[in-house]
Amino acid sequence: MNPVERSFEKRRKKEEGLFANIYGKRLSFLISYPNYYNLGMANLGFQSIYRILANDERILVDRAFLPYPQEEAYLRTTKTPLFSYTTYMPLRDFDIVAFSISFEPDYLNFIKILELSGIPLYAKDRGDEYPIILIGGIAPSANPLPIEPFADLFVIGEGEKVLKDLIDLLLKERNKCEVLKVLSKWEGVYVPGYTEGKVRRLWIEDVNHYPSETVLYSREQEFPDMHLVEIGRGCGRGCRFCMAGYVYRPVRNRSFSVIRESAKRGKRYRKKIGLVSPSVSDHPEIIEILEEILSEGMGVGISSLRSDSVTRELLYLLKEGGLNTITLAPEVGSEKMRRIINKNIYPELLFEKIEEALSVGIKSIKLYFLVGLPKEEDEDIEEMVSLIRRIIEGFKSIKELILSINPFIPKPHTPFEVFPQEREEIVEKRLSYIEKSLKKRYNKIKILPREIKYYILQGLLSRGGKEISEFLPEIARNGPRRFKRVVPEEISERAIFSLLDPDDLPWKIIDTMVYSEYFEKERTLMEKGRFTPPCPPKGCTLCGVCRNINIGGNR
Repeated sequence: MNPVERSFEKRRKKEEGLFANIYGKRLSFLISYPNYYNLGMANLGFQSIYRILANDERILVDRAFLPYPQEEAYLRTTKTPLFSYTTYMPLRDFDIVAFSISFEPDYLNFIKILELSGIPLYAKDRGDEYPIILIGGIAPSANPLPIEPFADLFVIGEGEKVLKDLIDLLLKERNKCEVLKVLSKWEGVYVPGYTEGKVRRLWIEDVNHYPSETVLYSREQEFPDMHLVEIGRGCGRGCRFCMAGYVYRPVRNRSFSVIRESAKRGKRYRKKIGLVSPSVSDHPEIIEILEEILSEGMGVGISSLRSDSVTRELLYLLKEGGLNTITLAPEVGSEKMRRIINKNIYPELLFEKIEEALSVGIKSIKLYFLVGLPKEEDEDIEEMVSLIRRIIEGFKSIKELILSINPFIPKPHTPFEVFPQEREEIVEKRLSYIEKSLKKRYNKIKILPREIKYYILQGLLSRGGKEISEFLPEIARNGPRRFKRVVPEEISERAIFSLLDPDDLPWKIIDTMVYSEYFEKERTLMEKGRFTPPCPPKGCTLCGVCRNINIGGNR
């Protein structure tokens, strides 16, 4: 047994939960998360797909992750192809290798995994002797073009819906070319070179039929002490910067009974339930859910809260469940910017919720902010600093104020998709100003490390077209820090620092079911400083999603 096999075995021995079938003989299916094991095992998208595959006894199922540095060094030194976690089968010997990609920077890790596996990077160079390379996840579902030449096919949207049909097809037809021809006609599947016209994203009407929860546990994953469960999908708040708020419409909440059963399953392995959704506090049965978890003697964790749906009762239950930090996302500090981004978390509301949190014993506050938004000026940053000062000076009982301040990238399929990304030097200057204004003066403030070094690269990977794909293998080999030496400056200027033509966007091949005219209307409202109300509970016809999925006003 080589050192990498021993490393994999050591981790596997700490795992518990649902183990996939490794004896299926008709089809071998590998699911890969293109980052380290601890991150992949905590990803609910990865866990959801793994659950479906692991319950299909017809197929052999295994996993792969980006190897840790010492593991990668061994593989390269010994020229050993990357192999799977359980069977130690080389990735290049599987029938299909599926990648679940949530974040654009992981495109480079995806390429690295192909290279380490001895699989030709480009789809055109892979014959029937190599596996079909499938890519899914929110990042490529929004814009697959930067990695299009490396994939045989993309599943666009909520891939759980098509997985069983895909397996059925692969069990019947083994010729890669024929498989791709058939798949190119499926809704929600994009097969480069075969698919004609736009690809409409897949969506699941009743999320109760597709549980999304932890099914395989590890003490080495992020959130090792939690059973994670997605309680809702989609967000109708309409924040103009948020891609997930548009590509996952309409809002669909799992029922109390389904969440209760998930919590009971999790209780066998963990003592704490982690609730995940775009805004946990927006779930209409959140109080009942928390009461049920507490009645089972379990603790609770949450992803984030929306200030205008937080109540004192909710905070009290969270504290009873062991929560010590409340996470809120005002995003900006000025009234002008609140109207720009369509998020009216005004100071008085924020202060009220912080006061309520402190009153129930939650003493640590975490706040999310964005820098580099459209129309942002230095005065808006000053108002952000002023807002933070008012909080730390006005609430003496705060034990720690944690600030996560992130550079903004205009994402596809949002009203901000056409706007240029802010220049790196301006973002760096504003981040530095915030840090200098706060960190030395207030010892209770903790500013999380800022991710500015890959700011331009992430913009390219998010907003670029197929023209940037030729540079990715070299960036993956030499490391992202040197990408500016690889990508011509004119490509960066055109892709991320220019105002884009709304009729000529690279990601126009993807149909999210939101009308492009709706985004134009949102940009007009932004210019006028006007808010757009959230989606009504029963649906409407404004953005086009409810009309496109034939549910009219009956959501």
